[in-house]
Amino acid sequence: TFGQLESIGARINEREIEIRQLEEQIRGIEQEITSFQGRITNIPRQTIQREQIRRRLAQSEEFHKEIAGELRQIEIAEESELGYVSVVRSAIVPKLPVSPDLNQNILLGVLLGLGFGIGLAFIVQSTDSRIQEPEDIQTKGYNLLGVVPSMNREIKADFKGEETVDVVGKQLSTKLLPLLNPWSTVTENYRLMRTNLQYPHIEDDEQEGPQVLMVTSPEPADGKTTTAVNLALTFALSGHKVILIDGDLRRPTAHTLLDLNRGPGLAEVLTKKRSLDEVVQPFIDEFAFVAAGGAKAPPAGVVQAKGLRELLSVAPGRAARVVIHPSPALAASGAVVSAAECDATLVVANAGTTDSRALDQVKKTLGAVGVPVSAVIFNRFDVGRGQYEYGYG
Repeated sequence: TFGQLESIGARINEREIEIRQLEEQIRGIEQEITSFQGRITNIPRQTIQREQIRRRLAQSEEFHKEIAGELRQIEIAEESELGYVSVVRSAIVPKLPVSPDLNQNILLGVLLGLGFGIGLAFIVQSTDSRIQEPEDIQTKGYNLLGVVPSMNREIKADFKGEETVDVVGKQLSTKLLPLLNPWSTVTENYRLMRTNLQYPHIEDDEQEGPQVLMVTSPEPADGKTTTAVNLALTFALSGHKVILIDGDLRRPTAHTLLDLNRGPGLAEVLTKKRSLDEVVQPFIDEFAFVAAGGAKAPPAGVVQAKGLRELLSVAPGRAARVVIHPSPALAASGAVVSAAECDATLVVANAGTTDSRALDQVKKTLGAVGVPVSAVIFNRFDVGRGQYEYGYG
């Protein structure tokens, strides 16, 4: 037990020593806390002082800027008064605006408009399939029989632009230039076509070209009637006996050009009401005319292949040339029926209005019955254009 008491006493001493050490540590910590409390107390005061210093610094900088600006103005005013600055030229208010530049804009507008116009013209020309030049016909692969110049200039010069002229009591159309003006350029071109038809092959001495001719056109108003009448007149004036047959039963006009009667004529012959000799009307020496007549039935029912074949087989025995001009090839079937009974098929193309596609369609339409287009006559061409200007007025 004594030994136990000693060990307990030793433990108590150890614990007391530990307690004293901890008390010393506590006192040291309390002293440090006391010292930090003084610093913590001073922190808010220092922060306030720092913000005040910053505010004063900003005010001083702003004040410095103002003083520097005023000083610069004073220096400039002083230099001006002392002659350091002088006015070279007084500023004036311009009368015209600096921008936009009107002259430049006008020039650019003209150039752009010109370029746009040229481009548009090029597009129109490239897409225009109308026949404008004689070469266009040959380029398409057709034979060009001849070029008929526009008659307007000569009719105006010779007949003061009148549509008809009185000749021995008849009111003849002024378009009959081969008869009325043998010296005209139009007449000379018809003579050239007559020669081309009369002597298609020089080595052939027995046959003087086709005897039965058909003159048609793709569409109305291409000038086929005037061309057929003048071509027949040209043959007659050269001494060949000619019969001109108006095969356009829908809109016959040949009799008005010649100032002859409309009927009786072809319609009466085809319906067996009259014979060929009964309907032939004399006009001038070597020229006889068969009018369209008065068809009561539809033209397609009157113009039958059999009756037309009989007529065209009889007519050549009465004349060296037979010229028939039916309705336009694309407007009625008369041209198809007539073409099969003719020796040559001539198609009139009007300058500036006839579409090359219409000409191709005529070729296909006639080709369907085995009839080729023998040649094309280029009508109403303006001979005053460029290299086509004639030297003999």
